[in-house]
Amino acid sequence: MADYRQIIIKYGTYIELVAYLLALISIFLPFKSVSEVKETSYGKRDDTVIKEIYKEINHELAKYNKSGNASFINFTTGVIVLIFIIISAVIVAINSFAYNAIEKLKEKVNFKFFGIIIELIPLTLTIFSVILTLIGTDNNDEIVKLNIARIKLAYGFFLLLIALIVAIALRIVYILLIKEGVKLNNKQKYVEQIDEVV
Repeated sequence: MADYRQIIIKYGTYIELVAYLLALISIFLPFKSVSEVKETSYGKRDDTVIKEIYKEINHELAKYNKSGNASFINFTTGVIVLIFIIISAVIVAINSFAYNAIEKLKEKVNFKFFGIIIELIPLTLTIFSVILTLIGTDNNDEIVKLNIARIKLAYGFFLLLIALIVAIALRIVYILLIKEGVKLNNKQKYVEQIDEVV
């Protein structure tokens, strides 16, 4: 158990940053792939509603390249996830590699839970990223309903999801270790105070 804690304390940040880097790369890898695109006469009809639906379908299919792949960055949710990943990675890096500056900031800011909030921001943003990634897997309803094309998830989705889950797991373990460390620190201070009195 002690070895596991030491590994997390020593290398947890690096593993977490690698997970964020993999997540960042995955956003630009094939997220969805489209196949069996069928020609349809819907767009030629005079019905305005049908024309609008067809226009939307063409707009959706335009996100896919000649190989039939679309990266997550082509979708709005992908852009949001990209921003969340960058913010999370920057906070983790600053919190780990500029530790003294963060400690001084914690002392200046007279707020008891400031340290925990700094730790929770990357966790919260990464959880939202997972939710948005799962929402991004939803296929365009009209494409499916009208049986115009088949859309499948590609390897970019799976790599992104795994990287985000690893980042979340490491962040939770790290926060629990910090909480445990604070308890032990407070207990040690309390024992030292009693020793001084005695």
